[in-house]
Amino acid sequence: MSRILDVLKDAVVRSSQAGRSHVELLLMERERRGLYAKLGEQIAERVASGGVVLPESAQQVLDRIHDVEARLRNHGGSHPERAAARGFDLPSEDTVPASDFDFEDDSIEGEEDSLD
Repeated sequence: MSRILDVLKDAVVRSSQAGRSHVELLLMERERRGLYAKLGEQIAERVASGGVVLPESAQQVLDRIHDVEARLRNHGGSHPERAAARGFDLPSEDTVPASDFDFEDDSIEGEEDSLD
């Protein structure tokens, strides 16, 4: 009987470890997507201020993002605003743990960056 319990225990432990590993991978992928999104937003801010010139293909993506944002605004507010109106409590700050990227570099002030 003890042998059967040991086998079952080992199976449960392996299954638990595999599940934990899968969850960790999913969380890392989510963090990566969040970091790319944050990086993209910061680059978009630099483009808007004239600090970065994008290649045409990247500019087309940014233009598409602006189109989607305009449609969202015309559709009745942002997603968090609509969720709050329905009684959902969403976090108010970015929940992706990430280092702050600082693109402010005074040594290149007045120069225009290019991503070409």
